[in-house]
Amino acid sequence: MKLPMLSAAVSAEHLFDVFLDLLEPLGENVHVVLESSHAEIVDQHDDLRRSDIDLPVLMSHFCDFEELLLRDGCLGVAVLSAEMPIEVQFDEHKLLYVYSPNLKPFRRILRKHGIRRRESMRLLTEAEHTHLSDEKFGDEFQQLCMRLGVGDFDAVYSDEWNTDD
Repeated sequence: MKLPMLSAAVSAEHLFDVFLDLLEPLGENVHVVLESSHAEIVDQHDDLRRSDIDLPVLMSHFCDFEELLLRDGCLGVAVLSAEMPIEVQFDEHKLLYVYSPNLKPFRRILRKHGIRRRESMRLLTEAEHTHLSDEKFGDEFQQLCMRLGVGDFDAVYSDEWNTDD
């Protein structure tokens, strides 16, 4: 059984605040995965992981690197609850995804921000496109990695939440 998923496109001026609010239901202790396609090899990305970090500490680091998270088209972030099968993704397309057995708290957060469900809206991320970055973002990404103490990670972390028992 796959976890139910919620996806959202949020205007740039509200995106960061919505992302931070979506992290609140994850609990005090989380895991984080930074997805980077800063390498010069096309269609390749690195997943860097940090386990067991306090959510307020992680959110503080995210605030320090807000411009990087919002403007770098080669960086995505996944934050996972350490206790429950819940994941919030802020992908390189700057779209938000939530995987959780209970999506109600996340829907409430989106409504609080004035984001309503639109059945007719489709998110097109599979079409041909290019990811852009800036040299300064590559340097800032390295600083964020050092600050978080992330390491190489070669498996998709969300697959660890096996809900088939």
